[in-house]
Amino acid sequence: MSETDLTKRILKWLRGNGFWAVKRHAGKFATRVGLPDIDALKDGQSFDFEVKVPGNKPTKIQQHEIFKLRKFGSIAGVVWSVDDVAAVSESFEVGGFKSASWKLSEGDRKW
Repeated sequence: MSETDLTKRILKWLRGNGFWAVKRHAGKFATRVGLPDIDALKDGQSFDFEVKVPGNKPTKIQQHEIFKLRKFGSIAGVVWSVDDVAAVSESFEVGGFKSASWKLSEGDRKW
């Protein structure tokens, strides 16, 4: 599956589960290099998801932007599947989510 297809599936899941969610533009139309692919909101909380297919990892600039977003209160990180997004959502809803604990490597997905 491509990152484009995975992004579409994640957006569909988010919108079907009470999130406002949009895909940020990349490439020459990007507003800022390195921002996560998906910007979402739910119950007043900002979420930023960098979408990667299994085996891929975020660039240094993407990691830098994720940490900056976290500093300003967003729940931000990398996701490799719809299940990853669902786990973040579930953790947020039960009130136990700490953005700083969201790992940036595929092998360490502790929310």
